[in-house]
Amino acid sequence: MEKDTDSLFALSLVTGFLLTFLMSLTELTVSSLLYSSKSRTIGATVLSFQQAGYKKTPQLFSGIIVTIILAGYLIWSALGPFNLRRKYNAGSDK
Repeated sequence: MEKDTDSLFALSLVTGFLLTFLMSLTELTVSSLLYSSKSRTIGATVLSFQQAGYKKTPQLFSGIIVTIILAGYLIWSALGPFNLRRKYNAGSDK
């Protein structure tokens, strides 16, 4: 029972992180508050390129970000011990 609770907690923690991370990429209000001379956010950088008149640079930058997120998802889903969905589907057959 305790392992099931830990697995559910881990699954909800990962899901919450991913939802928050993906939502923060599009939130320009928060990006503008976090933007400073020492640190830059992804959303503010893409917006700066677009406002400067560059057309291909923001598209390339956004494409790289989507590729990194997709690669991370594929790596995460390929790892057997961390695939929580596979554990629950196998356990529901009992």
